[in-house]
Amino acid sequence: MSYSTPAPPQYTPYEEIYSDDEAPPPRYEYTFEKPKIPVESEKFEESFPIERPKYQDKTFTLIFFATIVGLIVLDVFSFNSLIGNKHVLIQESLNLDATDDWFSILSPNKPVNGRGSIIRLIMFCILIPISSSLFMLFLAWWIPMFFVFVGYLLVPLSLFGIAFVSLISGMIFPALLYGFFGFLSVLFLFQNYSKLSFTSLMLKVVIEVMSAYPSTMLVSFLSSIFSGFIGVLYFIAVSVITADRLKKDDADCPHSSDGEDLCVSNTSFAISIFVLFAGYYIFEVLSNLTHVIISGVFGSWYFFHKSQVKPRYPAWYSFKRAITYSFGSICFGSLIVSAVKTLRAVLTMAKAKLNQRRFRDREEGNGGNDMIFCMLICIVSIMEWLASEAEYWIKWFNKFAYSYLALYGKDYLSSARDTFEILKYKGILILITDSLINTTLTFYAILIAVFSSGLFFLLYMTTSVFENLAPEFVGVGFVLQLLLSYFITKITLNSLNSGFITFMIALSIKPEVFERNYHEYFVKMTNYYPEISHTLKTPF
Repeated sequence: MSYSTPAPPQYTPYEEIYSDDEAPPPRYEYTFEKPKIPVESEKFEESFPIERPKYQDKTFTLIFFATIVGLIVLDVFSFNSLIGNKHVLIQESLNLDATDDWFSILSPNKPVNGRGSIIRLIMFCILIPISSSLFMLFLAWWIPMFFVFVGYLLVPLSLFGIAFVSLISGMIFPALLYGFFGFLSVLFLFQNYSKLSFTSLMLKVVIEVMSAYPSTMLVSFLSSIFSGFIGVLYFIAVSVITADRLKKDDADCPHSSDGEDLCVSNTSFAISIFVLFAGYYIFEVLSNLTHVIISGVFGSWYFFHKSQVKPRYPAWYSFKRAITYSFGSICFGSLIVSAVKTLRAVLTMAKAKLNQRRFRDREEGNGGNDMIFCMLICIVSIMEWLASEAEYWIKWFNKFAYSYLALYGKDYLSSARDTFEILKYKGILILITDSLINTTLTFYAILIAVFSSGLFFLLYMTTSVFENLAPEFVGVGFVLQLLLSYFITKITLNSLNSGFITFMIALSIKPEVFERNYHEYFVKMTNYYPEISHTLKTPF
């Protein structure tokens, strides 16, 4: 399959444009620190030296571990409270003395008790997203163009499928609406064919690196397994805390006559916000830690893959740098994103509460406050949108900052500022904004999360898999496995996006390396974007 666009402009080597004594002037005065060119060495620390080795942003390392300790203390307190109050279903669910053979545990229609029920729940919540995400990683490595196009073809196919089902059900308006959106998505594919082709080219480059450096696949696999393990612990912790808070709130709740109301105290609400924040924070740190490790490997490939002397074990030494000098910086950026995510979740809950109160007032005949509620909902919706945009752009900056600090060991704020300035100075931002790699990976993460939750619900409705589990475990499990599926998939597929981001940064630092070692790919890339063939060579 050809990656060239129709009649691309002729590629002109840099040497034919500028002579040795005539270089293009910079377009503006930069304020960033000029990045040092890595040197050949068998040691990663010597090839990518840190000018003043020190533990960066140490305060945020303490905040991260304090959050983990707080979650553990809260979970232990809730567990002791449940056991002390003799919560029967919880005790049966956590009964480690029950014996079930593995054949019974793996058979959905065989009833099990105690430990077997927990293992089943964990298996369906964790193994499905892990296996699905690893399959997607293999698919991207095997046929990158197919991987990109299928991801975007699933959108119009899904919309047309919903339109067809609506049509045969007699719902004409939804059928027309979804059909119209399906047509727009097909039009998007045709209009952005060059972006899709460029994305597949970048994936091809990244995956060739992953083939040459199997440690990237190993890091992705181990991060998927480890995030799944942490997901299990987090799932159990949230289930126990939720069960304890529901029991306490239920005991203090002035029930109505039918006894079907649910009370949530302010304490429980605050605890739920903290638990949500802790989950966001933990998984953001895991994801970014994986990103930094992968970035170190890709940086080593870019500068030294075809050199006679190259750093040995780049994944291991990048891991050592990530958990020592750069760990505080990883926690810093992750804290900002987690706080914004939590704020967004709170605003979403607040909007739902306002809508609920608005409809209740209508039912009670108090429609005079409808305008006030509309205004409040609009204000909260605007704030929610702002939080969503802030989350997107902060995460965008974080990824590039982390790739830069993986190579140079700088603090978080300096890395973020310098990286953005370097990319802007080299005119390479257009490549980043036009790349659809991250969008493709996000779509696959959503797809796997939906698939996982659908399978979970199907098993719950049609089998006896979860019949001996406490309702608190099943209810919270359904929500958490949806989130865990998304997070685990994003972490597993993160290596593809991490490789692309590191490649863009390394390309900005020394484009001659890529032009010399991968001339064919360089020509194809500049055929898509002729304007960057000159701006890349602008000297610092």
